[in-house]
Amino acid sequence: MNQPNPILEITASRQFTFKNALETGQIHKEYDALYLPQVSYITGDLDIHDIAQTEASQLIFVNTLFSCLATVSETHSFIPIWQPPFISKLAAMAGGYVRAIVFPREN
Repeated sequence: MNQPNPILEITASRQFTFKNALETGQIHKEYDALYLPQVSYITGDLDIHDIAQTEASQLIFVNTLFSCLATVSETHSFIPIWQPPFISKLAAMAGGYVRAIVFPREN
């Protein structure tokens, strides 16, 4: 399958990955792409603001409730991968300090 650009969607408590089910050059009802849900993770209410996919296909999202960057887990709501140095422990708190994610653009 042709998978150059998955669509990532976040709802209140879930994350979905939609992928193009059509091969390059294939047409479905006059459309050259057919995005279908392929993967879903239940995260719980983490107040997620942004989500991105790395070149290695790892999903990373802003977990505002716990003030960290996180990735999905098959057994937990999330796996923390980074938090600001002034956050001493992971704890659910209103008004989280992490609000956005930025990846450097390679030339």
